[in-house]
Amino acid sequence: MFTHCLKSFFILLCSIQLYTSVVAQPDIELLNTVMQQHIRLNCFSGVVLVARGDQVLYERAFGLADRQRNIANRPDTRFNLCSMGKTMTATLIMQQIEKGTLALDIPIRSYLPQYPLPNADRITIHHLLTHSSGLSNYMMHPDYEANKLRFNNLDSVMKVIVQMPLAFDPPGKQFEYSNSGFIVLGKILETVTGKNYWEVLQSEILEPLAMEHTWSRFPVGIQAPREAVPYYVLSQTKYADAKQEESPAFSDGGIYASAHDIFQFAWALLQNQLLLPATRNLMWEPRLAYPNEHYHYGWEMRPTSDGIPIYQHGGGGRGFTTHLAILPSDSTIVVVMANYRFPVWEITDDLVQCLRSGKAPVVDQQAEFALMAALEKGNPASILAAYRQSPSTQRPPVTSPNLFIRTADMLHEMQEEELAMTLYQLNTELFPDKTFSWLGLAEHYRIHKQQELAIKYFQQVLTMDPRNSFAQNRLMELNQ
Repeated sequence: MFTHCLKSFFILLCSIQLYTSVVAQPDIELLNTVMQQHIRLNCFSGVVLVARGDQVLYERAFGLADRQRNIANRPDTRFNLCSMGKTMTATLIMQQIEKGTLALDIPIRSYLPQYPLPNADRITIHHLLTHSSGLSNYMMHPDYEANKLRFNNLDSVMKVIVQMPLAFDPPGKQFEYSNSGFIVLGKILETVTGKNYWEVLQSEILEPLAMEHTWSRFPVGIQAPREAVPYYVLSQTKYADAKQEESPAFSDGGIYASAHDIFQFAWALLQNQLLLPATRNLMWEPRLAYPNEHYHYGWEMRPTSDGIPIYQHGGGGRGFTTHLAILPSDSTIVVVMANYRFPVWEITDDLVQCLRSGKAPVVDQQAEFALMAALEKGNPASILAAYRQSPSTQRPPVTSPNLFIRTADMLHEMQEEELAMTLYQLNTELFPDKTFSWLGLAEHYRIHKQQELAIKYFQQVLTMDPRNSFAQNRLMELNQ
């Protein structure tokens, strides 16, 4: 699983092909300065597009679509959108709202009487669009991983969703991100249109906008540079192919697209080509109270530091990360697509800051890369022991269990099991009151067939959070 290839690294940093669609723009060199910092510090590999209105200011490809074969990414390389695809499903739903074939406040039983969904007489489209329905994530079903190759339509996934326990009750009580909710939205679209989801997407968005580099099929059959190969990336020379982790694409995400196609989609929303202004604004209005007041109907709104609204959505899988940001105030559109698993929205933030300030911000090394750099340069045992003494003063500081979980997950994929286990255990010491810490440890034991320990720690999670659907589903699997 390990690849140690300095040649590939130097190709990534120095001699990769760079593509520019528009030159002689005042922001070009500043934007490129931002990206070169991310390449140097964070091994960025993917495509970045920045536009104002219908003019693309910056469109460049970096890194390798296939590291084993030294094939570079191109501007038209397609990446798995992952959950960014939810923005398209939300747009399709709002089109039907606009036509009057759907209503936001009608219980979903009215549209899907054939499915015994829990709380179907109380859950509405509003709840599904805002992840406040209480439907659990179907990907956590005990049989999902073993059977995902058999899922070839929404009906096959719906049969799994109806078996899942509710994550919370009643609907609207809280926000809990739910892929299942967007599967149900896709099935509702099929019901009211008489077409399958892909036909609706094709006829209502892809064909009208000439999005010719957007498609879905499963198994994917990745062929670089047409598509980018997904990777786990831990350092400049350590990575692993994640193709085997690809999941089917449905109305909750997973389709492949180029950055330019996503730009066309965003520009069409700003130009009212897909929705009337009132309907689009309805989609982008805040819908939830604290703690997630930023989530709207299939979109998030997080303002800039000076209060300018940015409508956005990201996507993340085992080996892809994507992000789309739209600033209606000046029609700025930023698309970042990467074939590795790291928070690329930090790149979006840096590019937006650069555009608004006229200066290239100083880019920070992402926490996972800083941690791995420290572990590779020094003695891992002594470095991790230092976190026990003062976790908040280490570089990178650990302020939540997420850093160790993400890093340990990727170490596991690269068969660095001893170091991964150390991170999982250290997490529970540093954050004993966080369920996520114990979930990571329990899941690690489950994967390694240590059933008694896995059950013990999933039960620990449920003592802390009795309605934790992940722990509930895993215990159901382990006790079968």
